[in-house]
Amino acid sequence: MVLGFACAYAIASARATPLSSLVAALVVTAGLGAGAHVATGAFTWSGLAVLPMALVALRLWRTEQDPTTAPTKRPGAQLVVRAVLAGVLVAGLSTASHLLGAGLVGVLAGVPLVMSVVAPSIHRDAGSPAARSMLRGGLTVVPGTATFAAVLAVTLVPLGGPVAFATAGVAMALVNVGVTRWGDRIR
Repeated sequence: MVLGFACAYAIASARATPLSSLVAALVVTAGLGAGAHVATGAFTWSGLAVLPMALVALRLWRTEQDPTTAPTKRPGAQLVVRAVLAGVLVAGLSTASHLLGAGLVGVLAGVPLVMSVVAPSIHRDAGSPAARSMLRGGLTVVPGTATFAAVLAVTLVPLGGPVAFATAGVAMALVNVGVTRWGDRIR
């Protein structure tokens, strides 16, 4: 879902306003989320399908020079607004969990929620290139996050909490190092 949100927002933001870009990205994310929720229930490791897709997206996504546009408003006020908005979204998801199911709420409450708050704010304040740069940065951790979740799901019961979390953490770190090195080679 992070992959879908990041790519959809980045594509839309090249020509659209922050609100229009957000709506486009949320529509894509909702479609992908519904499909993923149905598909991943059958096989724990199927979530790892995101790994090659994220690598392809990173390969095709041209890096841009990080813009240094100064924000138009005070950062403190923006931070409070973003925190309140994220809190409202989390509260809404929590309230709707009996309708959506815990699995889907868990997927939505993570990175897509944060990106849906931060991307439009950066887009509005610093422009589309800055928003796309932030989204690409977020995309680089998707393979490691997917690996962490898959390894944890498979090892939690047989190995117990501490060992499973340590194993998943090491797997995530190794994947993130690999993705970073791979990304450095293609730039």
